[in-house]
Amino acid sequence: ACHRSRTATMRRGEMLSRRATTAVGLTAAVSLVLVIRLRLSAPDGVAGIGLYAFVAHGALVGSSLALCASWAHARGYRALDRFGYARLVGSRVSSDGVLPDRAGPPGATWNGSRWVVEERAPMSGVFGAGGYQGAESAEETRRREARERAEAEHWARVEREDEAREEKRRREKKERKASKQSGDDDDKRERRRDNKQKASSDRASASDAKWADFEKRWAALEDSQKTSSSLAYDDIPWPPKMTELLRRSSNNAGRESREFKVAYRSLLMRWHPDKFAARHGPRLLENDREKVLARVNAVARALNVAFAEG
Repeated sequence: ACHRSRTATMRRGEMLSRRATTAVGLTAAVSLVLVIRLRLSAPDGVAGIGLYAFVAHGALVGSSLALCASWAHARGYRALDRFGYARLVGSRVSSDGVLPDRAGPPGATWNGSRWVVEERAPMSGVFGAGGYQGAESAEETRRREARERAEAEHWARVEREDEAREEKRRREKKERKASKQSGDDDDKRERRRDNKQKASSDRASASDAKWADFEKRWAALEDSQKTSSSLAYDDIPWPPKMTELLRRSSNNAGRESREFKVAYRSLLMRWHPDKFAARHGPRLLENDREKVLARVNAVARALNVAFAEG
């Protein structure tokens, strides 16, 4: 943007210089015509007609000198420095005494002797809202990709741990309920066997139940905004699998479908770091704030990756 602004400024200066040269040329032409007419209409032995002739001659001389200065300026002659021209052009005069071309190539800068075009690395990044896009070298790109892979592995491990912990909690709850209903060991073993068979047959529906519970807990969190109760890390209803969040919310719709885009915008309103911090940040416990916001950022990035991949 800096290069574009500098180039635009130089081009505006060149345009103004050309307009000024054109105006001076027109003034010189008009003055010459007036002087010739005065010469032809003056009586013999009379140089002019008073003040009018003086002004016409002065305009002709002044505009002629201005045209000569403009011609010398365009060719970078240093002879004008003694008249203060160097103070006017300043750094625009190069080290070898030649003025640079004002137009220059786009995106170039004048280093004192020639135009220099800086090579820029290609733009890269995924999460546009968070500021992942920018000029990167090959080494920076490699480090960023390695960092993103490590972060994705970390959050996948966190999700597996959450799922294992939730599964253990449900299993213990079922066991406590079964132990209350019957104290018979045979009945307990039978019930456990039946529960295992039922769990294996309903594994697909269990996954749907997790997502349904997630949506239910999120609705409860939204309803609790009016209260002043504090929020811990475990109070936030995290998605069972962040990489499947967009697919689940859009009901497996295609990337170009309206349902897919609407689901993406709705989830960004929920999980964008700034939106989340504005709605729930004041209620977060200080001990859990950093951990919560880190996972919110991870969910937002997973949404952007899922949207880009379709």
